[in-house]
Amino acid sequence: MMNLKKTINLFWLYILSILIFGCVYWFFWILNTSYFIVSEEYNQQTLRPTVVINELPSEFDKRKDKNVLDLNEQITFQYDKLRDFEKRELVIEDSLKLIHLRSKKLNEQLWKSYDKNLGDSITLRTAFIIKQKRQVQKLIADNMRRSGNDGDVAAAAKALDYNVRLQNLTLQESKLILMLYDRGFSSYFDAKLFEQNRRNGDTLLQLYYAKSPVLDSILAIKIAITDLGIAFHSNRMKRLGLTDFIYFSSGIATASNFGDILPNHTYIRIFVFVQVLISVVLFGYFVNAMIDRMQNMK
Repeated sequence: MMNLKKTINLFWLYILSILIFGCVYWFFWILNTSYFIVSEEYNQQTLRPTVVINELPSEFDKRKDKNVLDLNEQITFQYDKLRDFEKRELVIEDSLKLIHLRSKKLNEQLWKSYDKNLGDSITLRTAFIIKQKRQVQKLIADNMRRSGNDGDVAAAAKALDYNVRLQNLTLQESKLILMLYDRGFSSYFDAKLFEQNRRNGDTLLQLYYAKSPVLDSILAIKIAITDLGIAFHSNRMKRLGLTDFIYFSSGIATASNFGDILPNHTYIRIFVFVQVLISVVLFGYFVNAMIDRMQNMK
């Protein structure tokens, strides 16, 4: 009775190992369909769904399989377009860097011209008031000296009047300077530099407008490349399901694989090797248990 139970347990353990390894192979198939060769497909590296967009795998070339050949032609065509647009983007980026450097120099020169022209304008417009202030200050000093030395009350009164006049002149000077500041930046910019800076700004705007569709095209091509790879693998995934890989696993376990599904990656070959070892051991125990059972029945 114990031998019968042991034989049955070994049988179900053998079946369970087939199911477990079938699930493992199916998981790897979902992960990347190029891990297996199906039917008449050759040992080839196809595009992964997670392929790095800007770099083609070294194994990615034209093989015998028509589906892979078509995929490679489509991908190569998209990559050629992608490289063309990336070259355009580099040209635009170089132009933008050059224009930005020019803008920086122009802005520095422009603000220097602003400071110089504003300073010259203030000096010119306030020269008469400053001259009057100096005369009034001299008169105030003379009258203060006379009132202090001689006690001249009239001189002291004149000094006060001149002081009021000096304050009015200072107020006029401040109002004039404020008015000059309120005239706006463009009034004091160098006209030639200002025009160059304006044209430079227009060029920058045009370059940014030109860059936008190029970036959109690059993104669209990258999406198209990814979609091609995903569609290719999705179509292949429809051909095989979990039951197919349980069939593949049973072929490995019983050493009766017909070659319609073959491992195409080191990881899969390692799992196949491990399954073969486990299956040989379990099958050996199972046969031994059956022999013991038959001997006990005699």
